[in-house]
Amino acid sequence: MSDVIANNPRLADRYGLPSRRRRMVARGITAAIVLAALGVFGWIFWLNNHNPISYDLISYHVDSDRQVTVSLQVTKPVGMVVNCVVVAEDFDSDIVGQENVLIPASKSTASVSQVIPTESRAVLGNVSSCSKVG
Repeated sequence: MSDVIANNPRLADRYGLPSRRRRMVARGITAAIVLAALGVFGWIFWLNNHNPISYDLISYHVDSDRQVTVSLQVTKPVGMVVNCVVVAEDFDSDIVGQENVLIPASKSTASVSQVIPTESRAVLGNVSSCSKVG
């Protein structure tokens, strides 16, 4: 806005030119807001991408109308106990069965198979999530 006033003599005569100190304060406040926003976005990005737990669905098998077996592999830091939620889904992607799998703290990589009892016939077994316990 101050550039518009400075470049137009009629506006400068009417409103006056902003002082140098006022321009410096405005620039400082703007810089502080931009730096704060960058810091917040950086922190959110780091939180979302700094998960030491990774998991892969190895396989699933529909054993019957009432049971699915899911095999998964979890990689995590040694000493961390992890809970993984495995689910069975029907044709409409509704969850028809769910089990929690605890991965012990002793190993950094664990392969686990979990049987999931289902309410009705499932067509898919999947790993919903894995998170640190405690």
